[in-house]
Amino acid sequence: MGKSTCTGGKIISFGTVNFLMDNAPSEKLSQHKTFEIYEGPKKVADVFII
Repeated sequence: MGKSTCTGGKIISFGTVNFLMDNAPSEKLSQHKTFEIYEGPKKVADVFII
């Protein structure tokens, strides 16, 4: 389980990100430092890979 903190009114969580399918392009995770997560049309998170 990741660690969460609240900073400036935003929740910051540390965790692990992976694709759900084995044949997904996992190299994309190392090529991009940031991406956004959407639930339908609503943006719900910014992901920063460290």
